[in-house]
Order: sequence, then structure tokens, then C-alpha cells
Amino acid sequence: MEVVAKLSTGNLYTRKGESELPTIFGTNKFQVDMAGSLPLLVAYAALLVFCDASIILRSRIRRQIGTVVKSDANTEGKGDDVLTNATAHIFKGADGTVDLGISSSGNAMGADLSSIQNQALGQVGGSGLSATGNVESSGQKTLSASEIAAAVHGDERMVSTLQKGEASGTGDTLVKATGGAVMSNYDLKSPYSGDNAVATAGATGSIKSLAEVLSKQELTWDNILVHVIGSAAAEGIGHAQANLDLGAGNANNGIEVNGLVSGVNTEGGNVNTQVNGSATMNGGQHDLTGNMHGSVNGASGNSTLLGATNIQSNHISGNSSVSSFADSKVHSDGSSSINLNGETVLNTEKGNGGKVGTNATAEGTNHHMTVQNGLNIQDNQGQTIAIGNGMVYGNGTENSNASMAVDTKYNENGNAQIIVNGDGQAHSNGANSSLTIGANADISNTYVGTALSNGAASGETNGMAGNASLNVDGGSGTGGSAVMEAWGGGKGDSSVFTNTGLTLKQWEQLRNITVNGGVSASGDRTQVNSFSMVSDKNGMQTLENSQKASSSSKGSSSASASSFTILKR
Repeated sequence: MEVVAKLSTGNLYTRKGESELPTIFGTNKFQVDMAGSLPLLVAYAALLVFCDASIILRSRIRRQIGTVVKSDANTEGKGDDVLTNATAHIFKGADGTVDLGISSSGNAMGADLSSIQNQALGQVGGSGLSATGNVESSGQKTLSASEIAAAVHGDERMVSTLQKGEASGTGDTLVKATGGAVMSNYDLKSPYSGDNAVATAGATGSIKSLAEVLSKQELTWDNILVHVIGSAAAEGIGHAQANLDLGAGNANNGIEVNGLVSGVNTEGGNVNTQVNGSATMNGGQHDLTGNMHGSVNGASGNSTLLGATNIQSNHISGNSSVSSFADSKVHSDGSSSINLNGETVLNTEKGNGGKVGTNATAEGTNHHMTVQNGLNIQDNQGQTIAIGNGMVYGNGTENSNASMAVDTKYNENGNAQIIVNGDGQAHSNGANSSLTIGANADISNTYVGTALSNGAASGETNGMAGNASLNVDGGSGTGGSAVMEAWGGGKGDSSVFTNTGLTLKQWEQLRNITVNGGVSASGDRTQVNSFSMVSDKNGMQTLENSQKASSSSKGSSSASASSFTILKR
């Protein structure tokens, strides 16, 4: 059902010494009738469970000297409970100063869907004002609200818009808000006019989801104040996703925030995702933030967690941006978890910064994991790209643990740092086992590091444990370490092999260090062990390589050990 209320006034011609009420067909009867019927329309609309309400208000003045003054305001709403309002006002003082005021507002609430659409237009001679505000929210519980206004007092002009939307429930939630604030003088538009402030948030999760945005603009001819914020969060079984898109301004003076976090576990694990953002613009000063958070926890199966954010400032004097990403995957026949936390900031006065932290853990007989994240910064220091990643592959017949953490940072002084740390184990009874741990870090191909540890073992019982880590800092240098120890023994033959290596680059200086060792034994009962370790901190290198073997037998037995080392500085 639709309820439409309209109120219109005709042209008003004013001459010196005269003042008239607006009339239709030469009388004031229209206003008298409306005054009596409008309360009935309002009372009727209040009884409706669902309504589509629209109010349109227009007024015009034409001064004898040819100056046209006009205003239009309208609002429409949909939902289970809707309230709309529109006003238009024109006043000319005795000194000839013209005041114009127009506003339009609405609030709507409802299940599944609610929306508000409103517009306000004003003109005083060659000066024009326009404001728009539209909000649409979908989900089990929704709220949409919008309020816009424009005013003229002599030579002063002002336009303001405010939009808010919320949606919550289970499954999908989505909120979209747009607002425009434009001011012109004949064919010249204010350089701060914003044709379209956008705020969109969406989330999906089988347990719960939430999306909310707020967009506010205040425009004068010489300045604009914008504040846009949004948040999306979801929790689900097996899958959840949250996304955000914020923007305001124009090509010469604009701000933008985007974010996405998505997680999956193929065996019905718990997934949480969240992305938040805010952007403030005060003339040419911009302040932006973008955050992402997520977790995936599973009893088994494949887990994936992806995240990305981008915050960007466009200005006639140059552009600035901070982008972040994270990509983690874990496969395990036992339990596993992935966690993500990322924060980025951009301030046209203080500088840019960001940090991304990702870690993954797994427990089981076989586990494979890869973890990667990074930052891409464009600021007055130029472009900086910092990417860190690591992996752990472990295979055996018995339960063991693995973990990998990657932390990437960039501070407002222009310094980047990457820390990668991976640990792993592998154990077997009556079968072979193997383990590989790798770490990589790269800051604009200037500060680079690679660490690798791997091992293999055979014997009645065997296993290994290792670590690979890096600390690559654009301000203090590069360093890292790699460790692997393997063992085997029991009845019959046994053998183990370990290998560790580091490659580090600092500007054009390249440093390498590698050690490995192998040991084997044959006989009725054997025992073997191999340990390899390398370390480098800004060129100070240490290493250790040790192999042991023993064998016992009634007949004959044998044992052998070997080691190998490469140093390059």
C-alpha cells in the first residue's frame, strides 16, 4: 500500500510595499483545506503495518527585477515503521536579503528491508544548492535514516547530509548509503562539492552477521567536512565474510576506504570475519583508517583465511595510499587455526602506517600450511612494498605440531619491518617422516631474506623438529636463523638427514650460509642423530653441525656420518 502526501505553493510575485500569502487560483482555500486534511493523512499512515511514504514540498519566488528563488524538498521511505518529513522556507527581508531553507528527513525500520530516499534543491538567482541522501538496509532487522538540508542567508551558503544504516541477523546483511552535497554559482561549481559520498557494508554468516554505516557531509563554498565510517562482521559454520566500501569527495579532493575478510573451513569449523573503516576530510586534510580481523578454527580439513584493505587519499597536489593483504591456508588431518589482525592509517599531516599479523597452527599426523601478508605504501617517501611469507610441511604417522607467524609493519617515519617465524615437528613409527620449514621476507627488493630448514628420517621410531625465522628491518638491517634436528633408532637400520640455510640481502650486499649433515647405521639395534643450525645477524654468522651414529649386532654392524658447510659473505 502507498500513501503520498504532497504540498505545493505557486509562484509568488513581490513588488515594493506589498506582501502576499501564496495562493492557488487567487484564493487561500487550498491552504485551509490542506490544514484540515493533513492530520487525517498522518493518522491513516500511522495505522499501516508497512508503508511507502512520500512528502514533496516546493516553493518559488520571482522578484520583479528578475531574480528567481526556488526550493524543492522530498522524501520517500519504505519499511514496517516509517516517518518522513520535508520543509521549504523562503523569506525576503526589508533590506532585500533573501533567506532560503530546505530540509528533508526520514527514518524507517523493518524486517528484511527498509529504505529512505530524499532530495533537496534550492536556487537564488545564479546560485544553486543540491543535497541528496539515500539509504537501503537489508537483513532480519534493519534501520535506515537520512537527513539533508540546504540554506542561504545573503551571500552565505551551506549544504549538509547525514545518512545512517544498520542491518543485523543471520545469513546475509547489507547496508548501502549515498549522499551528495553540491554548490554552484552559475556554471562554476565549488571545488569541495561531493557528488556522491558512498558507504556500503555487507556480511554473511550462518550464526550472526552485522553491517552498519554512517556518512556525514557539511559543505560551504570554501570548505567541506566529511566523516564516513562503517563496520561489517560475521560468524558462521564453515564460512563467513565481511566487506566494506567507503568514499567521499571528488577526483581532486577525495577519500576512499575498502576492506574484505573471508574465511572457510571445509569440515564445518567456526569462522569469524570483521572489517572496519573510517575516513575524515576537512578541506584538504585527510585522516583514514582501515582494519581487518578474522579467525578460522577447525577440527580437521582445509582452512583458508583471506583479507585485504585499501585506504586512499586523492588530492590535487598528489595521491597517497596504504594497502594491506593476508592469505593463509592450512591442511591438517587434525585440528588447526588461523588468525588475522591488520591495521592501516593514513594522515596527510602525520604520515602513513600499517601492520598486518597472521599466524596459523596445526596438530595432526600430516599438516601443510602457508602464511603470507604484506603492505604497499605510497607516500612522500615514495613507494614501499613489504611482503613476508612462510610455510611448514610435515609428514608422519604420529601427532605433531606446526606453527607459522608473519608480521609486517610500516611506521610513519617510512621504515618497514618483516618478522617471520615458523616451527614444526614430524614423528613416525615404522615409517619414514619428513619436515620442511621456509621463511621469506622482501622490502622493495632492497632488504631481503630467506631461511630454510628441512629434514628426513627413517627407522623403527623416528622424528624431527625445526625452526626457520627472519627479521628483515629497513632501518636496522637483516638477520635470521634456521635449525633442524632429526633422530631415528630401534630395531634394524636407521638414517637421518638435516639441512639449514640462510640467504640475506642488504642493498647490494649478499650473504649466504648453508650447512647439512647425514648419518646412517645398520645392525640389530641402531641409533642416529643429526643437528644443523645457522644464524646471521647483520653479517655476524654462527653455525653448528653435528652427526652421531651407533649400532650393535651379534654379527656385523656399521655407522657413518657426514657434514657439509658453505659460507659466503
